[in-house]
This record gives sequence, C-alpha cells and structure tokens, in this order.
Amino acid sequence: MFVPPSSPIPSPSWIPAPPTRVDTRDAAQVRSLVAELAAVPDPRARKGRRFTLASLLVLAVCAMTSAGNDSLTAAAEWCQRATHQELAAFELPYDVSTARFRVPSEKTLRRVLGLLDPTEVSAAGFAYLRPLLQQAARTPPGPRTPDGLMEREQRRAHRRAKDEDVSAPRRRALAVDGKCLRGARPS
Repeated sequence: MFVPPSSPIPSPSWIPAPPTRVDTRDAAQVRSLVAELAAVPDPRARKGRRFTLASLLVLAVCAMTSAGNDSLTAAAEWCQRATHQELAAFELPYDVSTARFRVPSEKTLRRVLGLLDPTEVSAAGFAYLRPLLQQAARTPPGPRTPDGLMEREQRRAHRRAKDEDVSAPRRRALAVDGKCLRGARPS
C-alpha cells in the first residue's frame, strides 16, 4: 500500500506515482474478501513480514479458483502475470523505486500457507460465503418448464439425449497382447 510522504517537501519527479485503483465489481469483491480473511490470526513473527496474511490468502484463493490453477507454483506464476489493477485490489505493498507492486514468491506462499490452521481459514472463508449464499437464495430462480425443470437444464438434457442417439454403438475391446492374462493362475 502506498503511503504518502509526511514531509511537505514535494517528492522528486523521478519517483513514479502508484497506479490509480480501478474500482470494478471484481475489485470490490476481492477487497471484501481481504477484509474478511483479515480475521485469520497470523502465525508468523512480526519481524520480516512483507505481505499481510489476508493478501497472501486472497492471492492463493483467486489464483486457485478463478484462474483455475491447481498448484502453488502455478498460483505464483499467475501472481507474476497479474496486472497492476489486479495487484492493487489485493492490497500488496507498492515499491516506489521499481514502480511495481511486490508479488510473493512460490516459496513464500508455500511457507505461509503451511503454517496456517485450516479450521480458522475455513471459518473465515465460510463467513465470507454466507452472505453471498443468502443473497443467492433470495434471488428468484430462472424460468421453469411445465415439468418443473429449469429451462437451461432441460436444454442440456435434450442435447445429451440427442448426442447419445447419434453416437456409434460401443464395440467390445479385447486385449490380445497378454495383459489380461497377467496374474492369472491355471485352474
């Protein structure tokens, strides 16, 4: 997070200003998730912290869910490729000398996530999801057909049935290379 200088002396022109934050719906959701995950206690020592625990957790959640990554290595690579606006939403520290947001490495993500208590992280995640689920329950469902199915589901079922009718009949496969005999004993 960029902290303006406390002195009245103007900063030199060679120091770039941090990028302006673009308030979109996604950025607002990320900020609300950061605020909710701030309740998770940080097991790290105070000395040497570069990133807040909430920022690291939100980075991992967004990289694993919305970006579709399935490992911490891929999540760290996703963080390296993220835009300035995305990184600003995660409330990462801004480095004035390089004019970039600091991004955690894979080692940092792995070490910090390994220290956490899963029940506390789950509780904070459910506290974030609970209002979203209640809001989704209040919204009326989409259009329904006379037999009670949602229209979209009925279209999917119709396509599935149509695809199954057109498909070729299944053939029976036989192994002729002896693999089905492996482990067989004469009777």
